[in-house]
Amino acid sequence: MVVRWLLVLVAAFTGGATALGGDVNRIAILGCLKQNEPAPALEKCLEAKPDLCLWIGDNVYADTKTSPDVIRDCYATLAAKPGFQGLRSAAPWVATWDDHDFGLNDAGGDYRFKHESRDLFRAFWQLADEIPADRDGVYYAKTFPTHGKTLQLILLDPRFNRDEPGPRGDTLGERQWGWLKTALQEPADLRLVVSGYQVLLDAGTGSETWAEFPAARRRLFDLIRSSNAEHVVFLTGDQHYGEVCRLRDALGYDAVELQFSGVNQIEPPEFNSTRVSPVSRSRHSFALLDIRWRRTAQDMPHLLFHVVDADTGRDDLVYRLNFAELERPSAPAAGARPQPSGRCPLTPATPTTTTGTTDRSSTPSSEGSAAWRRTCFSATATCSLVTPWGNSGRAAHWPRSISIRSANASRRPAASRMMGGPSRCSLTSRPMGQGPTAFSPGN
Repeated sequence: MVVRWLLVLVAAFTGGATALGGDVNRIAILGCLKQNEPAPALEKCLEAKPDLCLWIGDNVYADTKTSPDVIRDCYATLAAKPGFQGLRSAAPWVATWDDHDFGLNDAGGDYRFKHESRDLFRAFWQLADEIPADRDGVYYAKTFPTHGKTLQLILLDPRFNRDEPGPRGDTLGERQWGWLKTALQEPADLRLVVSGYQVLLDAGTGSETWAEFPAARRRLFDLIRSSNAEHVVFLTGDQHYGEVCRLRDALGYDAVELQFSGVNQIEPPEFNSTRVSPVSRSRHSFALLDIRWRRTAQDMPHLLFHVVDADTGRDDLVYRLNFAELERPSAPAAGARPQPSGRCPLTPATPTTTTGTTDRSSTPSSEGSAAWRRTCFSATATCSLVTPWGNSGRAAHWPRSISIRSANASRRPAASRMMGGPSRCSLTSRPMGQGPTAFSPGN
């Protein structure tokens, strides 16, 4: 058995790119892969030429109550797939696990083979340098210098020490909490915090989520806040589709979760009050996270999250997130008039993003100054505009959002009528791949 395992590792990783050869501009996200079924998305992902591959969990389905040899055999099946071998040779990787490659559906800290599973994970993914042999889980962090900046990936393990769900249940264990505090204090320009299951999905759906551990989730948010870490984005898996979730001001700015998992699976989406994007629908798919690190004459630094249908090559979902949206708001000077910017800290937890409509469930009592934020989230360059209202620059609790297809002058009157906005406002919209187009309705 040991000899066979060594042959598996040699076959899987001979010629593999274990070191990053350049900047990280594109990350492929892969997970929830049934190793005994076809996975054409692996070959299609290879064609997308990622700079880094993130295996986000359920990378094999190895559920067992009888022997860790089952987990070992499942890794061997994955290693034999040509698409897997191609990706391993083409790009470096980082990996974490979720329940099915941990060893049992929805398992936590009481799983009987968790130590054996950890050892197999370290060996298969060649992570002995990142994960000490005596570590209580498979958590680790990696940094990648890119364009003179630093990308940090923090890969959590909310399995190995996890309690049963409940108001005071823990997800990480004290050693991992201490390690995470140190990791968040390391310098970084973008931090991708990875969890095998979702952070922002509502409790009570029947699926695993940090919301079923409210004390632990609050501790996570508070730790990020107290570390003054900005530009933090959650990357999560578990569900067999892709979506984007957003929770207002959870980190001192909005918590944003980019969720994808389902290389060769699909399922109906759960109800999720924090969802701010369409849901991907393709059975064979992969996700890409494109990072635009530098400000240009045409655009701001931003992330572009795609879920790609491997059968058609088309995007099932595209969501844009500006770096500036992941920063704590600056306190305005006394009496200062709010100015248009690339972010709005007052985005609601569940903004409306349906084209050509506006949420009129309430009406502002009076018209005041407006701040604009634009987030492009579809391949058709649909843009979500959120307008907080208030008197004398003090924002009310009533945000209203609309979506428009473009921001050319011919559409301006319709947009103004839909918003019912004040006479003094301005909008800058940059549909993907185009330069800025600005207009000011009134003075």
